[in-house]
Amino acid sequence: MPRWKVARDYFEPLLDLMKTTDNEVATVAWSLLRTASTNPALYRKVIELDKDPSFAWSEIFMVDNIHKMLYVLQIVEALLEESSYVQEFQAKNAHAALSEEDQEKSDWLRRFLVLGGFQQILSMFHKSLEMLSQK
Repeated sequence: MPRWKVARDYFEPLLDLMKTTDNEVATVAWSLLRTASTNPALYRKVIELDKDPSFAWSEIFMVDNIHKMLYVLQIVEALLEESSYVQEFQAKNAHAALSEEDQEKSDWLRRFLVLGGFQQILSMFHKSLEMLSQK
């Protein structure tokens, strides 16, 4: 079965399997998700950020589903890495024109920061630490 089909058609069922108390099943489900292509719907949500009029960080980082939140954080991490390479290139080559793709990456990073994406991640981290300290 193609990796894109797993990501598109079996994403939610695999997430549901990770809620099981059977660690082996959860581990295999997570492994399948990580080897599949990126889920197109979640990727689109992350890429488009404020382009959707109903944008809300709670739609990006679903704190009620830890596995989905971790999955989205991996998408964000990949985009941040790509964007940082573009920023480095831009800093070293101030007069060089960016490709359309690189300009989109740079624009995404700017929107992510302006919309408070970094603060949102920090807030989730602090909430997680609070939850762990209560245990």
